[in-house]
Amino acid sequence: MLSHVKPEDLLDAADYRRWQKIQGNLQGLEEEDLANDSGTSKMEEAEFEAVSSQAWTHILSQIVKV
Repeated sequence: MLSHVKPEDLLDAADYRRWQKIQGNLQGLEEEDLANDSGTSKMEEAEFEAVSSQAWTHILSQIVKV
């Protein structure tokens, strides 16, 4: 029932940015590309907060159901 929840959605915002940076390094992106494409914009932060809240809500509702 929770296949749509990704582990990175459950991270703190700072940890998520660090995770994105690590993923970018693993994919071979340059440091400049990471600075331009990272989740530092306000819109991406707001979107992450919404997705994270929804993921935590789904997990807690599944725990209550069980």
